[in-house]
Amino acid sequence: MGRSLVTLSNRWRDCTRCARHQRRLAVYAPVWPEEVEVVVLGAGASRAVQAAQTPGPDLLVVVEALQRELGLSEKTCIADYLAACGMGTRLTADEVAACAQRFVQHAASGAGPKVIVFFGQKALGVAFEAGLVDADGLTWRPVGATVAKVVTIEDHRALGKGIQRVARLLQKNAAPMRKENRGLLSAKAQDLLHALGDHTGHGVLEAEASWNRSKRGRLSIRHVQAHLAGKYYVAPFHPKGSWPFVVIDVDRHNAVQEAVFPKTLGSLQKLFPKSVAIRSSPSGGIHFYVRLPPGLSYADGALVLRAFVTLHKLRWHHAGHRQRSLRAEIVEVPEQPVRLPFGHGSFLLGSSKALHEQFDEYIQFIRRADHDDFDKASRYVGKKLKLGGHSLLVRRGLLLKSMLAEEVRGLPRLPLGDTDPWQEVIKKLPDSLQIIAASGIPAYGTRHRWTRALVEHLVDLVPPENVRSLMRHWLHNRDHVSEDWEVDPALVERQTVTIINGIYKKLHGVPEEFWSHIEQHILATFQLNSRPRVGSNEHSLTAGRTGWNFQFELEDIVRTVFFIARRFFDLGRRERTVSFREFGRFVGKDNARVMRRMIVGMGAWLWQTASAEPGKHARIYRLTDAVWPPTPGPRLFCPPIRDASKTLF
Repeated sequence: MGRSLVTLSNRWRDCTRCARHQRRLAVYAPVWPEEVEVVVLGAGASRAVQAAQTPGPDLLVVVEALQRELGLSEKTCIADYLAACGMGTRLTADEVAACAQRFVQHAASGAGPKVIVFFGQKALGVAFEAGLVDADGLTWRPVGATVAKVVTIEDHRALGKGIQRVARLLQKNAAPMRKENRGLLSAKAQDLLHALGDHTGHGVLEAEASWNRSKRGRLSIRHVQAHLAGKYYVAPFHPKGSWPFVVIDVDRHNAVQEAVFPKTLGSLQKLFPKSVAIRSSPSGGIHFYVRLPPGLSYADGALVLRAFVTLHKLRWHHAGHRQRSLRAEIVEVPEQPVRLPFGHGSFLLGSSKALHEQFDEYIQFIRRADHDDFDKASRYVGKKLKLGGHSLLVRRGLLLKSMLAEEVRGLPRLPLGDTDPWQEVIKKLPDSLQIIAASGIPAYGTRHRWTRALVEHLVDLVPPENVRSLMRHWLHNRDHVSEDWEVDPALVERQTVTIINGIYKKLHGVPEEFWSHIEQHILATFQLNSRPRVGSNEHSLTAGRTGWNFQFELEDIVRTVFFIARRFFDLGRRERTVSFREFGRFVGKDNARVMRRMIVGMGAWLWQTASAEPGKHARIYRLTDAVWPPTPGPRLFCPPIRDASKTLF
């Protein structure tokens, strides 16, 4: 897509004609050239459009198709918005009417378009309410502005018919829309299915709908045939085992991504010269397919590449100036495989060959043994983050921690109010999450990830009802950089509840009856093995003995026991391997051995049944008869808060 813009007017920079100026980043108000013939109008300039001073990709798709098919130039066909600033998509007729004075000024400067194209029924509807079009919705007639014909294009699938209507009004011969020959592609569905790694689920995306994903049932030949025929999009879900590739996703969902797209694309092509770039859909986003070495899972490959693009400063971009800026994620490496290639609007970037020949090139690439691009990225990440010598589990943890830290780097630590309910838990969160909990979603494209990260930590700290109330407070009392929150807060609330419910669905919790039994035993054993305070007569009588209270805080012992126990019940198994990391979760790896001896030495609920394998610390443990099988009744998902006033000594 082209990104050339007509000159932006400073005339409206300080506009206060309506209330939308109170919550804006900037004003997007392009000057209409005198030569203009067609103006494509969206409803309202989003915050991304305001910050990047670039039309959104949805409008640019329409503009560039009109330019290409009708022979129009960047001056004769442009994009603009009915509302030039503000936040959110809830527009009133008064706001649009106030902003429409711009159109009168354009007419006074000699700009008189012949056709106004409304993209989406919402744009037409609010223009009608503001009195900018006639009762039939066919004529553009703001008072004092040039009269023009109106064409409405509801969505990108209606683009072909819309271009034909514009062509008739301009008395131009539109080039016939090129149709993709997909018959030969559908016959190759089996090849595409075999090019995937193993997976247990699938996703389907139909027109004007959201992804419908199922964890059960891998992609079938019927799914892939429909995808290649352009009927709907499909994607594998829940990959398992080794995978042949990982995809780097360069989206064009907002104006910030659009503004830096050429630079981002060029940077990735230099970093991954042996990988394949495929346009994913008519939106124009790009998927980079990077080959993986044998034996590597999709999740682990994605983690390495996410760290690689993060270290190269390619994942985010700031648009705007000073305090009025916006941050957006521009490169993503999803944890799950993306939609299959060669669906509707998808093709090999830069290729002029027929689609079925492009498809053959892609299959040959997937079948190749070359994984140089990934190896180079892996070496770079390992060297930068000093991952050598660590186990796979530790490397994953280090990678995740480094990326979270990088994502919040430079963000301010905002203080919480004294009555803010997050005061009780914020100090127990990792540093990166403390920043997010206090300030909100930091960038477009990151809402789901940060919401999930917060919930995953909260479920270990507070009961379910507190998790829900804290997340609800966070949504409504932070300044989020989120397009979804601006557009549809109710939807975001529902999705947050879904995330919370999904996380709790995986947790079975610890039976209250079991926990009451084991907690009493912990407290009694802690007291029995503790030394009295320094200076007391009892302290001198126990000289030479190391008390538990001098080694660990009681709370750390309680939390360690609780989460080791919860894992047994979550898995529904009486016997399992318990890693050294679990014993050292709250006291550090250097103290894990001592913590293990304390917990297993109680003998009240956990027995060791097998020694560690040579060179490993993990051992097999079994729950005692006193606590298994689990009894029915209420469950605990986090350690209950003890009454601090009831001391042991």
